[in-house]
Amino acid sequence: MAPGGENPGVENLSKLTTVIAGSATLAMAGTIVAEFIAANAGIGYSIRIALYQSDLSAILTALFMIGIVISVYQGMLESLGDWVKARWGSESKGVML
Repeated sequence: MAPGGENPGVENLSKLTTVIAGSATLAMAGTIVAEFIAANAGIGYSIRIALYQSDLSAILTALFMIGIVISVYQGMLESLGDWVKARWGSESKGVML
């Protein structure tokens, strides 16, 4: 046990789930940025076409949707991480992960 009474494996699992949630969210944002450059479909492509057509409402709608989707995606990953921590933390009482 760690000095604070918490299993070090659970603490490491907490860090791992945080890193996975953050990395997956940034990967999704990176995919959208890549669509700006070289795609023929997708939300990045739609924003690029709207920029060429000076369609501000389409651009703002797409950016709003990107924000909503990434927020929901991150929330789902964090919830899954909390579930995994609770599940593995309760199964490993006294056992280092």
